[in-house]
Amino acid sequence: MALKAEHLVFLTDVEGVRDGRKKRIPILKTSDIQKLINSDVIYGGMVPKVQSAAEAIREGVGEVDILKGGKGIKFSNGTRIIRG
Repeated sequence: MALKAEHLVFLTDVEGVRDGRKKRIPILKTSDIQKLINSDVIYGGMVPKVQSAAEAIREGVGEVDILKGGKGIKFSNGTRIIRG
């Protein structure tokens, strides 16, 4: 049974997805995920997170945030994954 969630949040030990210069990517479109994985911009433990986020969006979740967990969670310090 689907939950029909509008928003999903993944908490991790880093502040979102980083680009090749280690700068946080604030917004990431699902259509860009595979090419960033193929070019090793997204690698390691972040790969299953972004793939799961993309799958959730394909299944109907509106958007996904990947945020650093812990005290004082800030949505402005993560990466929002959107359909696109």
